[in-house]
Parts: sequence; C-alpha cells; structure tokens
Amino acid sequence: MAVRVFLDGLNQLGVSMAYALPKEVFEITAFDQETSLARQLKKEKHVSKVVTMVADGAKAADIIILNQPVDLLSMHYDAIGGRIRPGAVLIDTSPVPLFAGRLAEKFITPEVGFVSLVAGLNLDYLSKQPFHHTSAGTDIFQNSMIAVSSPSRSHKDAETIGVKIARSLGAEAIFMDAAEVQAACTRTMLIPRLAAAALTNLLADQPNWREDRLLASSDFYLFTEPLMGVFDLEHPSLPFSENRDSMLMGLDLFQEEMDNLRALLAAEDSEPLEEYLHRAMTSRAVWQDQRARNSFKDADTHDKMLTTREVYSQLLFGGLSRRQREQDE
Repeated sequence: MAVRVFLDGLNQLGVSMAYALPKEVFEITAFDQETSLARQLKKEKHVSKVVTMVADGAKAADIIILNQPVDLLSMHYDAIGGRIRPGAVLIDTSPVPLFAGRLAEKFITPEVGFVSLVAGLNLDYLSKQPFHHTSAGTDIFQNSMIAVSSPSRSHKDAETIGVKIARSLGAEAIFMDAAEVQAACTRTMLIPRLAAAALTNLLADQPNWREDRLLASSDFYLFTEPLMGVFDLEHPSLPFSENRDSMLMGLDLFQEEMDNLRALLAAEDSEPLEEYLHRAMTSRAVWQDQRARNSFKDADTHDKMLTTREVYSQLLFGGLSRRQREQDE
C-alpha cells in the first residue's frame, strides 16, 4: 500500500517534491492557494489528488509536508493540528526549525510525530529565485544534503521517516540541532537580504540615483537579487520576531567587518587589502567546489592560501576541483 503524503504548499520545494518523490512508493495529495498550479501537477500526474481545504489533505495523510512562508506557519499549524491522525508525521521545511518546533508543541498532539527538514539545494539551483514554483526541478535535491532535526517529545519514528523522505528525494540526510540550523539560515539567508535592502535604499535615496539606475551593472543586480526573496508576493518571509537577536548579532558582525574593510581601503599599503580580497575569493571558490561535489571536508583556506592564478582557474575552469581530487587521492 502506498504511503499517503500531503504536500501543504507548492512553492519551489513543494513542487520539486511532487516531481522527485517516487510514485510507486508515495501517493501524493497537494494543496496550494494557487489552485491552477495544483491542478496542473495533477494533470501531469505528479500528484494523485488535489484538495481545496488544507484540513482535508491533512486528516487522510500518513505524512504531512508543510511548505509555507514563515508568516503563514501559525495559521497552517492551527488549521491542520487537530486533524492529523495519531501515528502520522508532520514534516516542516521552513528555515526556522526552533519556531516550527514550538508551533508543533502548541498545535499537534504527542501522538503525532514532528521533524524538521531544511534542504541545502543542488548548487545549480542556488542562482534561481527562491520560494517560487517556477524555480522547481526534478533534480533539485540531487547531490545535496538535508538537515534533519526534531524535538525530544516527537515519537521515535519521526526522525526515521524524515531521513527516508530525504533519501527518497535523492539527498543525503545529516542530523543537526535545530538551533544550529536556524542560526545558519539566518547568517546565509537573512543577512544577505538585509544587506541587499541597505544598499538599494542607500543608492535610491541619493541625488545621483537617476544615473545609477540607468547604468546599474550585473554586480548590482546579483547583489540585490536576494532582496526579491524577502517577500513572496504578499507574504513576508523574514521571521523578524523569531530571529531578531540572531539578525542583530549578524548585522553587528557584518558592520564590524565593513569597518575593517574600510580601514584597509583607507590605508596607503595595498597589500593587506589584496590579501583580504584574495582570502575571500579563495573561501568562496572552495565553498563552491565543495558544494558542487557535496563533499565538505574541512579545508584550511587561510593558512594554505591559493595563488591568484589558482583561484581564477577554479572560477573559470574548475581547476580547484581537480586540485582537490589530487589531494584526496
């Protein structure tokens, strides 16, 4: 008998799950406010059933996977919490597992399992617009990792089912503490969006914004692109109340780093600035190579610096990947 999965939300992750979950194992029911999208997935046989009421999908499912913006989580937990049958498992994919865990404690009974799955997507998808269903893909979870975390109150099978779902999607499951996951998402997701907002407002408030906007480069476009993920149409996706302390700490550290960079720019000696930029390029190149290979062996990128030629080789031709494989051998 097929395992009944209910996808609550057809954003980038939800649609990708509909594509990737094997149909011979899972019978998928879908809900989304955009009913035409859900019906299209049914027409294409990516899902078996579409519901127009979220509670209807939850009460009949063995596994409920919640793919909703952070500001809508409370409403969805309230809508489905009392309707999930005992023994079923609720999976939350939001980047705020601590907050999601508290909602689970408030709205679902102890007989319902709860687990958080936060995906580190395939590198090819990181340049695409987050959250939106048009950025979905059949291989979005391939060659990637999914962080699995759950509160101690959750029944013992919840983590096991979370791992099975991650593997069914084609990802490698890694156990992490919910606080670590939420902090990592704050640093790598929210801080870039706030920095993008700051630069955009800075330039837009200047008298020469007319010239700037006419001649804005691809660097400006790429730097401010994360700002478009702050709002998913009408729905803000910044968990302000839950992440305020982490965001403030992150912004303080970012401001301190910008002060350090300013001091390097102001100095007459250009060598420290060149070393600073070189270190940043190397760290970025190593991260990109590790993410592409889904191999995160710790590499000391500061003491064992690459040459500028090696950095450009990696960026242009994948030279660092070849160099790393030679070292591994």
